[in-house]
Amino acid sequence: MYSTAILASVVLAVFVETAVAGPVTFARFDKNHSTISFEVTILGGISSVAGQFMEYSITVEYDPTDPTTTSILAVIPVGPLAH
Repeated sequence: MYSTAILASVVLAVFVETAVAGPVTFARFDKNHSTISFEVTILGGISSVAGQFMEYSITVEYDPTDPTTTSILAVIPVGPLAH
């Protein structure tokens, strides 16, 4: 669900910027309204533990003249976690 929200934010940002000619790079995301989280089942599926990555950066490069060259780079340090 959270990865869908990130993808939706990226797609929205890309469509907002389509009026710009040439490549566009997005490197700022509102971390107050975005999360990257996970859930792991334990005890054979009896229970689960959820966590959230506290630090991350995402860069999207998009060229409206050639959308096939779009790239997304997500860097997520595994050290800072919260649950």
